Amino acid sequence: GQPLPPDLHHDGYHVLHIVHLSNCSNLSLFPLLRQEFARDIPTVIQMAKEMGAHFIGPQTTLVSAELCRVAHAEGLPVSTWTANDPDVMRRLVADGVDAITTDWPDRAFATLDQA
Repeated sequence: GQPLPPDLHHDGYHVLHIVHLSNCSNLSLFPLLRQEFARDIPTVIQMAKEMGAHFIGPQTTLVSAELCRVAHAEGLPVSTWTANDPDVMRRLVADGVDAITTDWPDRAFATLDQA
């Protein structure tokens, strides 16, 4: 495989990626461990704003209604990954996410059509 760009960092499985896309050739990801993220959502969102992020992309297990509320109040959409279970998809929509990444788009469409 190709090496990761020098400004791409990964800490492990439970991460939140704050994505800065104003210059796609210089994609920056800032991962935070799950425990850190759960402790201080407003600070994480402020860090995203300071980095110039256009959205945040938390793993589904990190999404909450509070996260979506704080992110939206700061003008940041929430795009989560990877939701394949219909119950999880429904919870994410209820929490207020703006986008869901899934391996099963047909399942997502069927689930969200019923929501």
